[in-house]
Amino acid sequence: MSLRQVIDASLIMAVILPAAGATAYSNSIDLGTGPHVEKVELRLELPATPALVKDKIIVLAVQDSDDGVDFADVASIPAVTVTGGDPAGGDPVLFETRIPSSTRRYIQLRATVDAAGGDNTALSATLTPLM
Repeated sequence: MSLRQVIDASLIMAVILPAAGATAYSNSIDLGTGPHVEKVELRLELPATPALVKDKIIVLAVQDSDDGVDFADVASIPAVTVTGGDPAGGDPVLFETRIPSSTRRYIQLRATVDAAGGDNTALSATLTPLM
């Protein structure tokens, strides 16, 4: 659990899980510039996904960008993979990590659901900066 607990509600970004076989993205968060970026942690959350089909996956990845347009996965933050079980679907996720010093100014959350992964579109994943 993070030691940082200051949350600015205006910076919490949610992404509604896409249909099976698709990808969706949250809005981006502007981290600004400067050394304060190294002091920020991220909390990624996803509730249980009961409709996730057995052995199908949902992948959540933090992405960054210099310009807020062209995003790529942050290599030093591991993607979080949720796998559907039988019969319960996927477990909830609570993942926290520090933002690496190499992270670019803008960040967003990418959610990808396997083809034939079930209808999880009523659920959202959230990305929260912790100061």
